[in-house]
Amino acid sequence: MNSNILPASTDIDLPRLRAARSALDLQILALKRVLRVRWEHPMHDEQRALLRCKHAATELCILRAGLRGRWHLADHDRCVEVCARLAPGFQRAAEAAA
Repeated sequence: MNSNILPASTDIDLPRLRAARSALDLQILALKRVLRVRWEHPMHDEQRALLRCKHAATELCILRAGLRGRWHLADHDRCVEVCARLAPGFQRAAEAAA
């Protein structure tokens, strides 16, 4: 395992990351609840929304694994790309980190 998936200076706000993942989990459950009932109209919008939520949840898992120095996917380049893209959005505020 490579422990330098994220730069050493990366200071991630873990409670905010966990909250984002929890919010996605709730959205996924709500969408699944809608999709499990009898379909009275086309459900393609709900299906696409579910896939977007699952994709976002996977990316948050990739970031969390990267913080632990682990790979979430076999495609390590993809893990590095996702971590580099998401990490700045979850960095702690400068005054909170000081």
